[in-house]
Amino acid sequence: MRAISSWLFFTFLFLLPWQTRWIWQQGEINGAPWEYGTFSIYGTEILLWLAIILFIINFFLKNGFRKRELLNCYIVKLLVVLLVSVLIIMGIVWNSQSWEISYQFIFRLLEGLAVVSIFVIFGATKNPLNLDFKGSFVALRACPERSEGMTMALWLGGVAQGLFAFGQFLLQTVPANKWLGLASHAPQDLGASVVEFGGERWLRAYGSFGSPNSLGIYLAVCLVVGLILILSLRGSERRGNPLEAERLLRHRLWFVLAMTAGQVIITTGLVLSFSRTAWLSALVGIIFLGLFLWKEKSKERIREYFKQLLFIVLPIICLMAIFFPIFFARFNLDNRLEAKSVGERSGQYTEWVAIFKSHPWFGVGPGAYTLALAEKNPSVSTYDLQPVHNIFLLSLVELGIFAWLSLFFILSYLIYKIYRLQPVFLAVIVALFVSGFTDHLLWSMYSGMMLWWVVLALGIRHRLDY
Repeated sequence: MRAISSWLFFTFLFLLPWQTRWIWQQGEINGAPWEYGTFSIYGTEILLWLAIILFIINFFLKNGFRKRELLNCYIVKLLVVLLVSVLIIMGIVWNSQSWEISYQFIFRLLEGLAVVSIFVIFGATKNPLNLDFKGSFVALRACPERSEGMTMALWLGGVAQGLFAFGQFLLQTVPANKWLGLASHAPQDLGASVVEFGGERWLRAYGSFGSPNSLGIYLAVCLVVGLILILSLRGSERRGNPLEAERLLRHRLWFVLAMTAGQVIITTGLVLSFSRTAWLSALVGIIFLGLFLWKEKSKERIREYFKQLLFIVLPIICLMAIFFPIFFARFNLDNRLEAKSVGERSGQYTEWVAIFKSHPWFGVGPGAYTLALAEKNPSVSTYDLQPVHNIFLLSLVELGIFAWLSLFFILSYLIYKIYRLQPVFLAVIVALFVSGFTDHLLWSMYSGMMLWWVVLALGIRHRLDY
């Protein structure tokens, strides 16, 4: 049962970007579809709850409360903090603009907290196989619940998305498929995310997400995660057994080559998303990782770091050389679409200030910002009802000051634990924080919310080879 639960978690992490879902109540405002008021259950949610239920049954049937790790003060304190924070956030729902929307939001918040809690317990248990080298496909195949296995699952999902994004950009279309949760997008469609240049419209890569920015942020995270995985490898040389040492080194070489190829694919998808937010997030995360290595003063890892940077920079240079006019248009604020995008973002901050002044202490309710926006501006079209593109401001106006401070303290506590247990993973946290300043994915969308909690969960588990 433990093995089944482990593989379900692994599959959940790999399939997290896919938007397959069952919509049991379509949200509408002014007769038009309204995403933020839609009630649905995602396929990955079903996988997650199956894994959680099997894990709980197996853990308590096998160990009960006799297991010392269960009484570990660190785990108990973490679970108490999570529970208290959820109760505080649930206490403000009575003031929400929509109880139904807020309860769906809180349910997904509970899912994220469950992932963190279970991954912590996974990390507290000893590895039953006691493998002698880490970060390899052998470790992944034999014991998927290890840090390497779970982190690899997230990264492999990024490789699949990079390939998918590359194909979309070459074909300049995103085919609709209800079973994969894909909506149709083409350059000529009004509302499609495109880059305009010379009278032509170039479709940005979506992957399996609802927007190119979401794809870009996800791939930025996977790119930094991939770097950490590669740098966490070690030679695993054994004294007195040169044949075994040679075999492990050869295995490590092939593994690094495979991961490097995957990093090139992820980089390609990231570039073709044409998401400036994602580009900046990846850049800051990579720089932060480099500063960590410099502080660590590990010459071997620093050399590997710059070698990997070369494989990241090369596809970027090639793509920029081929599609330079499109890249130039993306940064040209005189371009019609870019000027429109900047204007819309500026207007969102003005609207945020007005709504926050009306609900400073208890907020408009988790997930209910666009509903409050619609009530304040009933003549605005549903398409223009967008959350403010800043997760810090969006969470503040939805939760209110009291609950926002509660969430701030719990996240600070978790990040502090990551700093103590696995500080290298802070590079991924920093990349997510940067994306949060100009996008709302990590707060308003299921896949973004789960990505945030998954990163925290992976960071707080037992250490990689650092």
